[in-house]
Amino acid sequence: MKKLFQRWSKRLDKMVSVIGSEDQIKTCIVCNESKNQKHFHLCMKDNFGNYRTRTTCGPCYNVDRGHRRSMELLHEQPKGCEICKTERELFPDHCHYTKKHRGWLCVRCNTAIGQLGDNIKGINRAINYLTERGYDV
Repeated sequence: MKKLFQRWSKRLDKMVSVIGSEDQIKTCIVCNESKNQKHFHLCMKDNFGNYRTRTTCGPCYNVDRGHRRSMELLHEQPKGCEICKTERELFPDHCHYTKKHRGWLCVRCNTAIGQLGDNIKGINRAINYLTERGYDV
């Protein structure tokens, strides 16, 4: 069973259940600093309504959010996702190393790329996996 604790959500203006513990130390994936969980924004609920903390600390997340917001103003948005072509809500995709805008993706495609490492090597591993197992549709 997951360990839970209560934490105040400024955005929701109420106490919420968070996965983890109050004294949990997390390492930011951007700056590699180890900090208490309270320095990480809350995000996404699980199926039981419990929140988790982001993988980037507050300051790093805020810098990244600023980049994404400026991309929304600078780059024209197409009608559909640039990978799956569906007309869903789109988000600016960018390289996390260079901060350069790559295009507009739906949350499903953006998440898929991120889960595969946000690089060609990870995507090729997935292609090889499907190819080796006879997936040819």
